[in-house]
Amino acid sequence: MSRTSTVYLGDIRQRHGIFTIWERQRNRREVHWLMECFAEALGVFLYVFPGVGSTLGFILGNISKEQGLSSLFQIGSAYALGILFALGIAAGTSGGHFNPAVTIAFVLFRGFPVRKALRYIPAQIFGGYVACMLVYYQWKPLIDAMVDGLTAAKEEALLFTPNGPPGAFALYLLPG
Repeated sequence: MSRTSTVYLGDIRQRHGIFTIWERQRNRREVHWLMECFAEALGVFLYVFPGVGSTLGFILGNISKEQGLSSLFQIGSAYALGILFALGIAAGTSGGHFNPAVTIAFVLFRGFPVRKALRYIPAQIFGGYVACMLVYYQWKPLIDAMVDGLTAAKEEALLFTPNGPPGAFALYLLPG
């Protein structure tokens, strides 16, 4: 029985130049911090986008009295699967904080460098902002219809509560 050696594609065909340049540059100190920040922003995006989208579906379904648009189980599952994807894709690069509170706790109790934290926190906020912006534009026609319906029904007080459309994007107190 003869033993065959493994043949890699790189042995047969040369890689495109951009990949060679990237491999040389990506672990340099000047570029590595950018990759860590991108990983943090991507990780936050990966769990905020499905979670907020599912939450917005639940809220809009309750306002319009539509059954099956979303549920509490779906919201929890969306966040859980988003966090799993985020950890699997981006945690190896940045450590997987994905939350400014976690980053601050690491600075205070684990000796995480403050300079890195000052880069991670804006990246995390940016990732969450982009995810919410995309969810908003994805659901914009339905959000506008629900806001118009609430205004026509003289229920403007519901708009800026946890049960109104903005309640998916921000934290509001219940009236009273």
